[in-house]
Amino acid sequence: MEEGTEVIKSNTEKKTDSNELFIVLGINQNHEMDWLKDKTGQYAEVGKRSFDNIRRFITNFSRYLQAEKGLSEQEAQETISNEVARIKDGVFLTYNLTPKAAVRVSQVGSVIPAVALTPEERKTWTRIGRQSENYIARRKLIEKELMYEGLPDSPPPISTILSSANGRAEKLGGDQVYGDVFFILDKNTLKRAVFTLGDSLNDGSIRGSKFGIASESIDGVERAKQRQLIFQHAIIGEALLNLSYSDPKNPNITRGALRYVEGLLYGGISIKDILAVKAPFYPQFPDGGPSAISKREKEMLETAFGNKFQTTQP
Repeated sequence: MEEGTEVIKSNTEKKTDSNELFIVLGINQNHEMDWLKDKTGQYAEVGKRSFDNIRRFITNFSRYLQAEKGLSEQEAQETISNEVARIKDGVFLTYNLTPKAAVRVSQVGSVIPAVALTPEERKTWTRIGRQSENYIARRKLIEKELMYEGLPDSPPPISTILSSANGRAEKLGGDQVYGDVFFILDKNTLKRAVFTLGDSLNDGSIRGSKFGIASESIDGVERAKQRQLIFQHAIIGEALLNLSYSDPKNPNITRGALRYVEGLLYGGISIKDILAVKAPFYPQFPDGGPSAISKREKEMLETAFGNKFQTTQP
């Protein structure tokens, strides 16, 4: 168990300490019924799952704020609703990769999906490599199981990250573990993304009582489905993560690897989808500072993307 609070595995309680917050955030049973009125097929099933998941996350996180952060029930609910309100109109998708891979995107005109990269390309596309064929097999399975009708099915989806103005994403992207360069994507891409709280293949960094994610081992696909969210619920998930890895009374955000809302972006990423290309750079470290690009890489990216490229100061 994480930090001493109880993990709730389902949301079957008639009354919870989050009922009022459910109403404010538009996620109670009545909201769910209204949402489902014009939904059918796989998307309806995804929506039902999402409503149940987000209510479970909020119930547990509210109790975590009370038990571990010393907030009252009302303070916990206000903290959550205020953060959701702060970020809801300003979320965006980001995609982190290495400088070499970013230049390749400028040359071919689009991001190459992980499952389409050669083993050699996977070594340099992101910092973590993704060289395992087992990873590719698992990735394809997850993408198939989380997809629903109405989404473009070609090319394979790209793993992006739902980001918000939290003092970190604007400077480093969604997760720097994948690379120092990050793309900020056009908001139109949000409508073709499938979201999960945490990485769709690895929930280890968010597992436990903060969100009600069981720690015992179960099938990877089912674990992903227990964290799947529709877009409006993904925003709430991003707000919870912002609060989870910082002091609720201090907005400065510090997250570790894989602590994000993933957006599997169906239909790919073309150059026209990229609003900006950014990377952290320290002028005083021309050879590349801690988690930052070098002067040579900066010049390389400026040549590749022109005015679309900007450096950030971490």
